Amino acid sequence: MDKIKPPSDTILRDHRAPSQAADETVMKPSRNGLPQVQQGLQVGSVLKQRFVLESVIGAGGMGVIFKARDQLKEEMRDRKIHVAIKVLNDQLKGNTDLLMALQREARKSQELAHPNIINVYDFDKDGNHVFMTMEYLQGMTLDRLLKNNELGKRSLDQRWKLVRAIGRGLAYAHEKKVIHYDIKPGNIFICDDGSVKVLDFGIAKAMRTPLEDDRTVFDEFSPDALTPPYASCEMLTLETPDYRDDIYALACVAYEVLSGRHPFNRLPATHARARHLTPKSIPGLSSRQWKGLCHGLMFERRRRTKSVDDFLKETLGTSSGQRLKRLVSIAGAILAAAIIAWAGREYGTATIDPVPKQEPPPQVATTARRPLSAAEKNTIADLLEIAPLHFALGRVADPPGSNALDAYQRILAIDPQHPQAILGVKQSVHACEPLARKKLVENQPEAARKLVQTCLQAMPDHAGLLELKSRLDQLQQSEASNASEAP
Repeated sequence: MDKIKPPSDTILRDHRAPSQAADETVMKPSRNGLPQVQQGLQVGSVLKQRFVLESVIGAGGMGVIFKARDQLKEEMRDRKIHVAIKVLNDQLKGNTDLLMALQREARKSQELAHPNIINVYDFDKDGNHVFMTMEYLQGMTLDRLLKNNELGKRSLDQRWKLVRAIGRGLAYAHEKKVIHYDIKPGNIFICDDGSVKVLDFGIAKAMRTPLEDDRTVFDEFSPDALTPPYASCEMLTLETPDYRDDIYALACVAYEVLSGRHPFNRLPATHARARHLTPKSIPGLSSRQWKGLCHGLMFERRRRTKSVDDFLKETLGTSSGQRLKRLVSIAGAILAAAIIAWAGREYGTATIDPVPKQEPPPQVATTARRPLSAAEKNTIADLLEIAPLHFALGRVADPPGSNALDAYQRILAIDPQHPQAILGVKQSVHACEPLARKKLVENQPEAARKLVQTCLQAMPDHAGLLELKSRLDQLQQSEASNASEAP
């Protein structure tokens, strides 16, 4: 999962919803401090005899967002006991058809289990109150970062990394047949730990979902169903939703992340098209990146980039971030080779047969490899980035679940013929032998045994590890024998 460095100054520790963005109208509070449409609720109220409302953290055209304590999670001693609850306003919750559309989209959102998408837990009702429960996040939205000029302090590579994280979440949703329909900076959340989350999948689309009789759900709500500066021409002219509408919005957000300004001075796409506006070039972008960005900003849907995956390929295919990734990979392999060589000299491991860095990836079988989905390709790209970093840090096959060998094996579980992963497994296993011998010399036989067992599962015929396993087995038998003979 892509992460960016969180802001260095004060962090807004709440779940800011899209309704808090400058693009939407914020409700005015009433005398008791709560938005006028939610007079029946206040801090301290309990929904479904479970969720205790602790504070108001956002309000907008759709309703109010509360930080709530989940008493069930609290009772079960869960580490994360808070959720975000969006309570719909009276105007929306009085519409049965709209609620059905929202419930349908919320159900789709529940299926979007991806690191770059907020978790939606449920769509529920308590008396007159209709609400959604979601993952509670700590950090701030992208629109706040842009307003504070926080991204201006980041390198171009770091900003591209943010674009990639947004794109990966969006690509996964499209693969699951879900259109977001309201991608904008207010719907992108940067968590305190640097992770990136896309918020409110499908909610805006639900506002304009065709019913069975081809009617559109409440055209009077259409201004709230999209954000004009990020809406495509087709969205503004009420055409049927399409995945390429999300791509136009993503390209607008990417342009703003990279340059600090909207590509068309926040004009709706239809107005920008009528004025024949073109976006100004961004310093530092390669010609390929600029071409890819402009491709996503095309006013006509038929000329726009066909998929998010294509947009990421066109804009990130030759970025310096990719070059940095390759350099880190090379550095990791060089360091691993140095570890092997040092351990061999230090502990006399004559059986070491390190894999030279210049060795080409092994030839894989000529049988046809199945096509990979966009999500699988993204997962493999992440693992290929993580594995050499683990290697460079000495996390070759340990700790469990967070090491180079595990990362390469996870790639092979997706694509058994992946040449780089096959080579990575081989390098990891070779590097583990001297590390295991070192633990044995340091009188840590159990730690050595675990390393050997893990690596032999990956390469059962590795001669050096088999010899070391034999030594460990003999040592264990000898200790057991001595223990049985003791008085």
